[in-house]
Amino acid sequence: MKYTKYWPLTSYLEHCKQDEITLKFDEIEKILGFKLPPSARDYPANWSNTETLALPVSWLNAGYRTHDVNMIEGIVHFTKNGTAPVYIEKSVLRKEKNKERLNPEMTQKDEIILHLTDKGTMTHRDLSIAMYGDSKHLPNINESLQSLVRDGVVIRTGERPAYYMLSGKEIVIREKPIKQNKTYSKKSLRIKNIPNPTVEEVKYWLDEWEKLEDYESQERAVDRVFKDYHSNNNLENILIKCSVLNDFYSTNIFKIYPVAKNILSLNIDKRLNNGDSTLVDDIAKNDIGGKIKNFYSFASKYCSHHNPLEYPIYDSYVHKVLKYYQRVDRFSDFKEDDLKDYSRFKKILIDFRKHYGLEQFNLKELDKYLWQFGKKYFPKNY
Repeated sequence: MKYTKYWPLTSYLEHCKQDEITLKFDEIEKILGFKLPPSARDYPANWSNTETLALPVSWLNAGYRTHDVNMIEGIVHFTKNGTAPVYIEKSVLRKEKNKERLNPEMTQKDEIILHLTDKGTMTHRDLSIAMYGDSKHLPNINESLQSLVRDGVVIRTGERPAYYMLSGKEIVIREKPIKQNKTYSKKSLRIKNIPNPTVEEVKYWLDEWEKLEDYESQERAVDRVFKDYHSNNNLENILIKCSVLNDFYSTNIFKIYPVAKNILSLNIDKRLNNGDSTLVDDIAKNDIGGKIKNFYSFASKYCSHHNPLEYPIYDSYVHKVLKYYQRVDRFSDFKEDDLKDYSRFKKILIDFRKHYGLEQFNLKELDKYLWQFGKKYFPKNY
C-alpha cells in the first residue's frame, strides 16, 4: 500500500463504508486539512484512477474509484470496487435524459448558439438550466459545448466558473464524425478539418478516455498484473506480463518464451527505474528461430507499464500524428525512421509538447491524447 500526504482521504473513505460517496472539492480539502493543488481544480486527469499520481492513490488504497467528476461544480463521485455495474447502468440512464430538453427538436449545438446569442455570456451551469430547466444535466451538454470551443465558434473566458461566449466565427456545425478528407490547399500541407494540438484539445481527449470503459478496464487489468509481478528477475513473472500484453494489445508475438528470456538476460529493473530510453530498443530486438525480430511497440508498452511517466508508448497512430505535424509545422527536426529509435522518439514527443505549449501534461497523458486523436483522424486502412 502506498502512503501519501493524502492519507486522510484514504482514512475517511475507509470509515464511510458506503458503496457510493459524493464529495465537493471543498469538502475534500477539509478532510485533508490543506488546499488541493490548483491543477486538481483545472484538469480532470488529476481525478483519473491511476497509481502514477499521489492524489488518486488515496482513494485506490481505500478500495474506491472515481466516476462522473464535475470540474465545473467541483464535485467528485467515488464508487466502491465491485459495485461498478450499478453505476454503469446509471450512466446509460443519463444518456436518456438528453430527451428531457426543453427544445428537443433542436440539436444541442444549435441551442447552445441560440442561448449565447441571446444572453451574450453564460456559464456551463447557466446553459444546463436554459436547456433542461435544471443544473443536473452538465455532462449531457459537455461534448457539444467543448466541440463548439474546439471549432472556434464558442470561446471560453474566466476561471472558475468558466464563461462561454460566441466568437463570431461562422462555420458549418458538424453532428456526424468527420470522414478523412485529404484535400490540401495550395498554401498549406494541412489536411482539412484536422485541429491543431492545443491545451483544450488534449483536455477533451483526456475526458474522452475516461468514457472508454473497455480500454480503461483493460489498462487497469494490465497495471494490476505488472504491479503483482513487478520483478523482472524471475522468468515466470516475465512470461505472465508478456503474455498479457501480447493478448490485450494484439502485438502478434507468436513465440513469447524467447522474448521473455531476452528480457530476463537484460537485468532491466534498475534501468526501468532510471528511465533508460535505450532499454526499449534492447527489449525490442529478439532472435526468433534464427531471425532478428523487432517488437518495438511491444517493448515500449512493456516499459511503460512499469514506469508510465518515463516511457511513452509507440504505436502506429502516434507515428502518423507526429509525422503529420512535423510535415506541416516542423515542430522538430527528424526523419521518419527516427520514430523507430526510442531515444529519438521520446525526444520528438518532448519537442512536440514544448512546441504546442502542452508542458502541463505528462507523457502518459500525451499517450492517451495522441492514440485517440490518431485513431480518429488517421484511421488504419484494412
